[in-house]
Order: sequence, then structure tokens, then C-alpha cells
Amino acid sequence: MSRSSAPTPKGALFVYDQEALLGGASGWLGEDPGVPASVRGRLYRSRRGRLGLVPDPTAPPVRGRLVELTPPQMPVLNFLFSGTGSQLVRQTVEVIVNLRIGRATTWVLSDVTDWRPLRRSPS
Repeated sequence: MSRSSAPTPKGALFVYDQEALLGGASGWLGEDPGVPASVRGRLYRSRRGRLGLVPDPTAPPVRGRLVELTPPQMPVLNFLFSGTGSQLVRQTVEVIVNLRIGRATTWVLSDVTDWRPLRRSPS
């Protein structure tokens, strides 16, 4: 894999499982289908079915997609996550897009207590 830097838009968001991460709020991502991307890390599942990512550069890639958000979308997504009580926090992570490294925002787990580790990335 090339270690060259990939240009990523300022509003780039890595989505590792849209339905489990956002549930009924998935419409806030808009119509952008995004591009395939991955982040090295480990996935965990909550009792309510939500997924959480813990970035780990030594772990296998977690597949997802990279979407570009418009300026009004990020505050809304921050609001939606702030009250979930799910230990998800916004963080900038290293993403792999077309064999190049870039950076994007995603929500990661701050605490894995009461979350079950998944053995592999969802399809």
C-alpha cells in the first residue's frame, strides 16, 4: 500500500456502518453515496445494536465509506450523538482511500464497557 497522502475534503466523514451508527437519523448524511474507504481498528456492538469503532493501527481494516458533509450537517450529527449515552465521541482518524492515506472525522468509542467486540468488519 502506498503511504502517500490522499486529499480529503474538509467535511469528510468516515461511516463504518450507517444503519447501526445512525439508526433512524441516517437521512442526515444526504444523497452522497461516498467512496469505499477503511480505517484500521476494532468494532464493538452495543446491546441496542449500534456499532462503535476503536481506532488501532495494528488492527485489520474496518470497511466503510467516505462521504462529504455540507456545513449544516456536522452540527446536526454532533447533536444527535451528544445525547445517545453510547460513549461515542467525534475524532479525526486516518482513512485509507484508493490505497492512499487521508484524514476524516468519525465517531469512535471512548469506553468499551458493556460493548461486545466483533470478530470482523460487517459486509
